[in-house]
Amino acid sequence: MRGPDMTAQPGSRTPTLTRRLVLAGGISTVGATLLVPAPAHAASLTAAQLTARLKAYQRTRGGTFSVALYDCRNGKTFTYQGTWRNETLSIIKVLILATVLRRCQERKVNLTTAQRAQAKAMITRSDNTATNALLTWAGVSNVRRVAGLYGLKSTVIQGGTTAGATSW
Repeated sequence: MRGPDMTAQPGSRTPTLTRRLVLAGGISTVGATLLVPAPAHAASLTAAQLTARLKAYQRTRGGTFSVALYDCRNGKTFTYQGTWRNETLSIIKVLILATVLRRCQERKVNLTTAQRAQAKAMITRSDNTATNALLTWAGVSNVRRVAGLYGLKSTVIQGGTTAGATSW
């Protein structure tokens, strides 16, 4: 199956990873339901009303979460528990892959066969050895830089041997 984000090399039936496909996969992993257009009445909620609804939702679900919303119509940002720090665990692998793809683009090189296999293992099987190899190649500082390009200003890389940890 091919879509606009999955292409195959000539003579190959294996899809090629693209930045859009990787980011779309990451977004779906963390909750693509947030991308569904909100009902018309949602735009009329005040920050206090939205906070009350989120608190009520949290009481039914347990756990802890935070939300950040940006209204591109007026430039305003809403946060719920905006100072809470969340460990994203393996979702950082999407950012690492985005960084690897960006570094390839910047260097005007293609992924090597080994890097393709590592990227596939990292995303499809959450393979930590493959993640460490790609993080070493891309560089922690570049992952931080790319995180900043995506507006992820508070992202901290704490896992992986490259970042000085023993595990993810």
